Amino acid sequence: CVHPMRASWMHSNTPGREAALTLRWIARGRVPAPVAPALIEALDTATSGHEFSNIVWALGATGSDRAAPLIIPLLDSEDPTCRAAAIAALGELKDERAIEPLLTLLARADDPQVQVVRALGKYAAEHDTVVDALCAVAETGDDEQRAAAVTVLGDADIWTYERDHFGPQSARMVRVVLGALATDPSPEVRAAAAKVSLGSFQTDTIVDALIRSFHEDPDARVRGAALWRLKYAKKRQSGFVALLPLACADDDRYVRMSALDLCGRRVGSHPELLEAIISRLDDEDSEVRKYAARALSESGSREAVELLLKTIAHDQDTSVRQTAIYALANCIVFGRLEAPRADGGSIRKVLDELAMDADEPDHLRRAATSTLVKLVDGPHMDSIETVSWWNEHREEYMQ
Repeated sequence: CVHPMRASWMHSNTPGREAALTLRWIARGRVPAPVAPALIEALDTATSGHEFSNIVWALGATGSDRAAPLIIPLLDSEDPTCRAAAIAALGELKDERAIEPLLTLLARADDPQVQVVRALGKYAAEHDTVVDALCAVAETGDDEQRAAAVTVLGDADIWTYERDHFGPQSARMVRVVLGALATDPSPEVRAAAAKVSLGSFQTDTIVDALIRSFHEDPDARVRGAALWRLKYAKKRQSGFVALLPLACADDDRYVRMSALDLCGRRVGSHPELLEAIISRLDDEDSEVRKYAARALSESGSREAVELLLKTIAHDQDTSVRQTAIYALANCIVFGRLEAPRADGGSIRKVLDELAMDADEPDHLRRAATSTLVKLVDGPHMDSIETVSWWNEHREEYMQ
């Protein structure tokens, strides 16, 4: 696989990038392959920036001890594409010989510092100097640099700095990230900080900071990121669940949609969330109503089924009606109906009326009949045209 691709990876267009991507997968695979020697040999004959870029990008995945000394000089390349590939490759290699060159590059105002920050993040778990540099960028860099630094510092993998315990450097990283979450002027940086990992260290402190951001931050991106991260707070789930009804009523549609998605995943074990889901069926935003319909399908209660049938019959947006039909189908397929016999009759009646109404859009009639076929345990969908099949067999099921 390796040598026949050599002609391809010299291309600057899609074939070259695809060849490099394939080589990366081979290098990471379980079967040993002579990827690194072939790529190192190719470096001697590369003549253009895109050739160097493709080769170096693939070489970073090999983990070869021979790679770093060959890639480090490319950090001084005048070609920005080549330089970016070298930075990324050195981050993947995790070769300690790359730390000083990357730190030197970080100090240059005219270089791609965001890429360097991401590469150095791979080394932060074991090196004080790297942590110091990343914390400095998180506090003094521009918006994009601060967001990148906060992202790598918030990664739980590097909080194991003191190996088996949570020590001063780890505490410092958490402090910097939570400081950015609370006070950084840029919402992009605060949103990046809100994605802080909930590892085994200082969970309560982090969760409290995320809850505070959800309640107080004026930017929807930050509130949404904080809410999504809180779902991983296993020891504080009761507090997280209590936030979901508030999030369902948030001013921002994306926060409401995220909250409804999270409600749907938990309504089975937290039926008190059903009311928050129901309240969004009348939302002014049709996408939010779709999320509410999907969340209801996770309940399967008689009330949920009745509301989905009401949505199918009366919502003004056909895409919402279609979503509600498929939500009912999920209730049927996954056996979530609380009262299968009683609800089955109601579902058949509403969907049959829709399926037989020639004035309804074709896509709604197809959705209705496909759900009816599932409800009556009819033949596999791929083997029939559902509208025709239901027209032919409906009388035996509608008596």
